[in-house]
Amino acid sequence: PSSTSTVLFDQSWLNLSKAKLNQLITSQLQADPTDSTCLLLTALQLPYGDSRVRALQQVVAAILQHGPGDWLYQHLHHIYCYLGWAIWEGRPRSPKSTETQDT
Repeated sequence: PSSTSTVLFDQSWLNLSKAKLNQLITSQLQADPTDSTCLLLTALQLPYGDSRVRALQQVVAAILQHGPGDWLYQHLHHIYCYLGWAIWEGRPRSPKSTETQDT
C-alpha cells in the first residue's frame, strides 16, 4: 500500500491528486462496476489482509469476465502474482517457537 501511494501521489512520481483520483474511480465504478482498472487501483491502495485479497480476486474476476478485450488481460499473470503476494502478506503470523528441538 505505501509503495502504491508513493507512485500515485508523490511529487517525484505521478503526483496525482488523491481526492480527484478517488472521485474519478468512484464515478467510473458507478458507471461500470466491473471496470478492471478502477478495481485494481482501489485494491492496490488497501492494506494487506482479507479486504485486499478479496478486492484483487474481484479484479481477476472482472478481467476474466471481459476476456481479451480488457487491456489488463495481457497482464493477468502479474495480477495473479500480486494476488499470491497479498495472500502471503496477509496470512496470520505465528509467534516464533521458544521450544528447543532435541537432536
